[in-house]
Amino acid sequence: MLIICTVGGDRFMSTRTLRHNDTSSFVALRKAGGYITGSDYIQRLPIATNAEPGGKNNVADGTAMLRTQNNKDIISVIGGAFCLIRTVTLNPASASNSRLPTTVFRYSYPAYPSSKIPYNTTYPLTTPVTYANGSIDFRVAIIADQDLLARDKKVQSSFTSYLKSGTFTIHAGWTGGMIVWDEGDESAEEAKRIAAENGQVIQSEFGFGSRGMELSSIVTFNGKLYVSDDKTGIVFHLINHTVVPWVILADGDGTKPKGFKCEWSIVKDQKLYVGSHSADIKLPHADGPSVEAPQRWVKRISKEGFIEHLNWNPLYQALENHLGIKPPGYVMHEAVLWSERLRKWYFLPRQINPQNYTEERHPYTCNNVMIVVSEDFSEFKNVSIGEPNPLFGFTSARFVPGTDETVVVALRIMEVDDLFSSRIVVFNINGSILLVEEEILEGLKYEGLEFV
Repeated sequence: MLIICTVGGDRFMSTRTLRHNDTSSFVALRKAGGYITGSDYIQRLPIATNAEPGGKNNVADGTAMLRTQNNKDIISVIGGAFCLIRTVTLNPASASNSRLPTTVFRYSYPAYPSSKIPYNTTYPLTTPVTYANGSIDFRVAIIADQDLLARDKKVQSSFTSYLKSGTFTIHAGWTGGMIVWDEGDESAEEAKRIAAENGQVIQSEFGFGSRGMELSSIVTFNGKLYVSDDKTGIVFHLINHTVVPWVILADGDGTKPKGFKCEWSIVKDQKLYVGSHSADIKLPHADGPSVEAPQRWVKRISKEGFIEHLNWNPLYQALENHLGIKPPGYVMHEAVLWSERLRKWYFLPRQINPQNYTEERHPYTCNNVMIVVSEDFSEFKNVSIGEPNPLFGFTSARFVPGTDETVVVALRIMEVDDLFSSRIVVFNINGSILLVEEEILEGLKYEGLEFV
């Protein structure tokens, strides 16, 4: 038996389908973004919109936001004045006679109401070690995206990634740094063998189109460690080198039948943001990337797993306009930072190409630019990080804890045909190099980095 709650009249109709024993959910209706949302109440606001009276201006998030036109209509649901409960059996004929709205909302409903458990702000998860000379040791981990090589040669249904860990030391006064990997220097094959011995091989049978475990980001969120697969769109909770699916991110606006291509992840205002590379390079549009291009959306996830699908097309276009990139040129983002203290975004594009995409040209379009952007995307500033190297592009970056979000550790990757190389570099937000770019190893592509 299904219980259908229809709210309002011709102007506002929405339904939520509940199990027969789930009637308590009606009590949990919220003013906006809750269990019942009307099509009239969902609007995609332009980048220049103003904040709602008494509310927060979230234009800085670049979000397709929820806006309540008339709060009283929502509140009246609780009073029951406009709520009609109809019982519909599972008989197909009976169900087909029911008038159910067909509007597809571009927001996912939460699995359960917001938890009262406070957000866990622990970061990093391992307590740093402070020395008498003022230097501090942090544990750091990087995660591999092997692309096609992630598929197990012996067990075709299994996919593999590798975790590599080490100790990063920031010197007193934040004047420099160094990193020592637990395994020392080794070849790619040796790194895989050592990872297997140390239990740092991460395997899963979750795949899409014979591909999986192509982990592009690793992030600490709500006191837990999460990794994202850019093929399945699954965000996994990483528990002792075992991946447990947490949420599945559908592509684009959340209505597409394939997984979101997760490339970067950050925490902003106690929400997890997961983004893609933004470039619509396979099907470039004469007038610029389409609003519906799946790579132009960003996912915002609450600690309870509630997913919002955010249209970032205006924000990505603002970045491209700042860089002077016009179609068929493109910019690819895989390393993004958000500073809670400074309320600024930091974008380190992996590729900037003023020309059209070709497989031959693409690997040689990497750069050394960091774009500092105000929260409302009204101010932009470029900062050069070291010397330009068209072969190595940024794939991940994190602020060093305890440095007031002014010191950054970043990964730079070379990917030409089947040749891979991973490097690490440390710099401050003014562009001064604190640790000269050094190679991690050749033959294995590490795309995600996090302090753990």
